[in-house]
Amino acid sequence: MSGFASEEYNSCKTWIAAQIQAGATWEQVKNLCVSPEFIDRELERLKYDELIIPLKMDLNMWRDLVKDIEGSYSPIVEMYGISADGNSNTLPIPTDSGSAWVRYKNSLLGKYTRKPKMSEAAVASIEKNSHWILNHIKRDTRAAGPVKGLVMGSVQSGKTANMIGLVSMAAHYDWNFIIVLSGTIDNLRKQTRDRFFDDLTQSGGVSWHILDRTSNPDYMVDIKTKERYLLEDLHLNTYQDGKTSGMWMHRYVTVCLKNSTRLRNLIKWLQAKPQRAAKLRILVIDDEADQASVNTRKMKEDLDEEEQERTAVNQLIIDLINGKDHEGAPSKAPFQAMNYISYTATPYANVLNEAYESSLYPKNFICSLPESNEYFGAKVIFGSKDDAKHTGLNIVREIPEAELKTLKLLHDGGAFTLPDEFKKSICWFLCAAAILRSREHKKPISMLIHTTALQSGHFEEYDVLKNWLIREANTGSILQLCRDVYESEKDEFTLKDLSEAYPDYGRLSQVNSEFPVFDKIETEIQILLSNIQNIMMGEDKSPVYREDGIHLCVDNCKANRLAEEGTYLRVIYPTSEQLSCMSKAPVFIVMGGNTLSRGLTIDGLVCTYFARSSNQADTLMQMARWFGYRSGYELLQRIWMPSAVRKKFELMEEIDEKLKAEFEDFMEKGRSPAQFGPKIMSTAKIAKFMLSAKNKTQNIEECEFDFSGDSYETTDFMDDQNILSENIQKTEAFLKKLGTAKKSEISDSAYIWRNVPVNTILNEFLGNGKYHIFDCSSLSADIPVFLTWLKGMNADGHYLKWNVAVSGDSKAAEYWYVEDKNIGKITRTKKKTHTPGYIDIGSLRSGRDVLCDVQKSALTPGQKLILDTAIKTGKNLISVRGTIGLEDIPLLLLYRISKDQGKDTKTREKIGSTEDVIGFSIIVPGDSIGKSHVKSVRVKIPVQ
Repeated sequence: MSGFASEEYNSCKTWIAAQIQAGATWEQVKNLCVSPEFIDRELERLKYDELIIPLKMDLNMWRDLVKDIEGSYSPIVEMYGISADGNSNTLPIPTDSGSAWVRYKNSLLGKYTRKPKMSEAAVASIEKNSHWILNHIKRDTRAAGPVKGLVMGSVQSGKTANMIGLVSMAAHYDWNFIIVLSGTIDNLRKQTRDRFFDDLTQSGGVSWHILDRTSNPDYMVDIKTKERYLLEDLHLNTYQDGKTSGMWMHRYVTVCLKNSTRLRNLIKWLQAKPQRAAKLRILVIDDEADQASVNTRKMKEDLDEEEQERTAVNQLIIDLINGKDHEGAPSKAPFQAMNYISYTATPYANVLNEAYESSLYPKNFICSLPESNEYFGAKVIFGSKDDAKHTGLNIVREIPEAELKTLKLLHDGGAFTLPDEFKKSICWFLCAAAILRSREHKKPISMLIHTTALQSGHFEEYDVLKNWLIREANTGSILQLCRDVYESEKDEFTLKDLSEAYPDYGRLSQVNSEFPVFDKIETEIQILLSNIQNIMMGEDKSPVYREDGIHLCVDNCKANRLAEEGTYLRVIYPTSEQLSCMSKAPVFIVMGGNTLSRGLTIDGLVCTYFARSSNQADTLMQMARWFGYRSGYELLQRIWMPSAVRKKFELMEEIDEKLKAEFEDFMEKGRSPAQFGPKIMSTAKIAKFMLSAKNKTQNIEECEFDFSGDSYETTDFMDDQNILSENIQKTEAFLKKLGTAKKSEISDSAYIWRNVPVNTILNEFLGNGKYHIFDCSSLSADIPVFLTWLKGMNADGHYLKWNVAVSGDSKAAEYWYVEDKNIGKITRTKKKTHTPGYIDIGSLRSGRDVLCDVQKSALTPGQKLILDTAIKTGKNLISVRGTIGLEDIPLLLLYRISKDQGKDTKTREKIGSTEDVIGFSIIVPGDSIGKSHVKSVRVKIPVQ
């Protein structure tokens, strides 16, 4: 545009694109989207107030510009997720300087305080996620009915920040009333309410009102101004038929507990004046949507959905979403818009409970929030089976079985000191806190102790811990224990370890890797031990914090009622203003149970002693308060837990990773949640471990299995001499029946038996207990399921011939004599965290061995090129089999693992069994269909 700077041209173009994508016509844009009598005034506003139109541009020049842009305009909106009906809108990301989103974004980036709350990458992710969801909700649902969606985000990964991002964008347009449904604990509801208040009420052009309940259900009150609001007191702008209308408008937010009385009062308040309710464009955000919102009443197959019995909270949320009054009767006037979005880290119940049209099932869309590269979650901490970059962090320590028995005795009042690993965890925390305080870390530093759900047990534990700390501090003996723990732990997890296990960590270059000698932190530990107390109350009943001691907290519903006069026993952290007045970071040890299991953030969580377990995956995952962002103390993190619980978390990581892949598969193939329930991997790998409570997953059904295009391997073995010896004997007997082996044309250390009938594989090796199997990775320990599927494929004429290979190590120190062949034993080590009596090697197969049975001499030049490329890159090795003549021939790959070879490291050790270990891998050719070979489940979709 001649005569104007590029930034001036771009600001005009951005504004024009926003109006067109919001539904305006080109003719309306030429007139600045206002009535003719207001054009001059709007031109002045866009010049002088908004700084969008250059000062020297007149109306004719503006119209010429619009005409030019019209001829080349091509809107592009990037979307991702799962949607039933594509985008609802094509609304652009707000860019006006006074918009709620821009103000919130700038606040996160620290543009007003010069103290960024998040990195640019993290904020960009929130912007992208919020924008996608914004374009899948609707501003008028009277014709099509309410929109229902689900957003999955990892535990402690920043879901609230994403919610507020969406709300701020929605406020820019026409959504005028936001309802946040927040858990079942009022303290957490208030925490959420205050977070929305703090982050939204500085958002410029939008006038925010955070409304809270009162003892009178007829009105709510603005928590800032204390002004009372009846429904008719709301300032509701008129729907602008798709134009941007959120600027300078009033927007209302209320955070409601998932309690039947409060929900009923909210619905009654919303429906008090039908003519006003008809102007409400509502966005409902159901935080922790798998808690309380899900119907747990028995679903009866002989009843229609309208006749099903429901829990009170579930029924009231459904009534709210479907526009019914507080008694469940149809309202006199429907809301102009109703959008319901459930947010949770554990959506199993939400997609497995029911899929009725009138239920809360996310029929319109499902979205998975990506994890930031600064987040420490299950994949990073426990490692991934599917992502080789993530091997797990060496920060998890084992609580032995004997210690769990001592803890139970302690909770019952029968023990008067702490068990050994408990003491070590406390000492490590003292050392970590001392290091952080010596680095001038100014935020709270916390330890979480979660060992029982029993409130009485919390108080017993509190007394024993407090007495032990005071006694040991007085004698000085705790300092020696701290020294011993520090010396054994400080080199166990280094910057090198972090960079190898989490190479993509976004703050790797900023990690403080310095561990001072113990003498440098000893005095700081003594200062912490000088005062073991609760949080004190000031004269105005507000909390008062000390810098020279530890705040010992018990967080449960009884705690403050039992606290000594003038103290808080529950955890409450300092405000930013209080922290700014402190010279050193306050330190907290927090113990408790269910109130710490969901929603509550433990500030500066450095160390966790976690002895709880659960037979429900969603319940256990929500207890993982140690997931989150650990800037400034990455190398100090430690978690103590039983090995059995660790195995559950490793399985849950695998389940969640596959579920997220399932969501992406829905997106790529355009599947609708209303037609196809998302599949979730079963937890059958661990006995009696369920995805969620049975009454939350009552409409579950098994999915069809498909093991094509994948591989499976044995990784866990019983450390039993008789079993290991028998496996060797039966494997050698099996190989003798196969005839003469040929040397591999691909590998110098492998021998091949080709075209073995499948019945030989089944009868002589896999079936009838010929080989003792403990666990088969990726197969959920369910060989019968695999064999059932295989027999079905055989009946259809597939996989009737197999190749069998024995592969070894050409540089081995020990050999396995098979017929007249000397095959090198392979070397593997076992995890130090293995369960006693078992050998856990983690992984078995060498990657390129999946092609060791290829007859290269029989390939065409083109096939040889494909093979050589695959072997060189190590990529797509299984799928290559289908292009070089092995598309219908599985491979049974056998190894003999030396019991004596291998080197001990920090996390692994020699196998050390009495006999060598036979391991096997099965490679099944074909096209993988998105990892759906595992035993998986989904909700039954009712016939419409």
